[in-house]
Amino acid sequence: MITSTVACNSQKKYQVGKTTWRFDKPASYGYRVDNFSDAVQHGDSYIKEQAKDIRLRDEEVVLVSVAKNDSSDVNSIRANYETNTNITRFTLKGYVEQLAAYFKQTYEEMGSKVESSISESTIDGIKFYVIESTVSHTESGYKYGTLTYISEIDSKEFGIVATYDNDEDKKLILKSISSSSFN
Repeated sequence: MITSTVACNSQKKYQVGKTTWRFDKPASYGYRVDNFSDAVQHGDSYIKEQAKDIRLRDEEVVLVSVAKNDSSDVNSIRANYETNTNITRFTLKGYVEQLAAYFKQTYEEMGSKVESSISESTIDGIKFYVIESTVSHTESGYKYGTLTYISEIDSKEFGIVATYDNDEDKKLILKSISSSSFN
């Protein structure tokens, strides 16, 4: 079960297994999705009552999605967790390396130029691998960045994906993610 509550310092709490993740969105960002799994559970119950033979995918749990109030597809942060099958199969580092290669290949197949790197980051004692990419669409000249944080928490793959198209939003996103906490 996923729960969220608002703490006194405006951080919201989300459960990843037995671990509580506390997250505070940038002030100029609004919630797109908050505790999506609760809404899905209600919908799943209805579907299960109506159609007994339908199998629903329950591997991914979206915890939160926020975006800058004037943005549509960029300047956003999304957090989720799912089974750790890929981490178990490839190790955390091996999985991240494969994922980074997949991202690069996919962007290039779409005709975009991409520069990416993998680094390590520690957030409140939890080690994350971070895939940082800059994607340039050569035809339009549009350029944006992505940050993909991946860790294993309570035998779950926990991820935070952020996109930005300017330095100010990148700083806000980095501050928001790095100031989150786990216990």
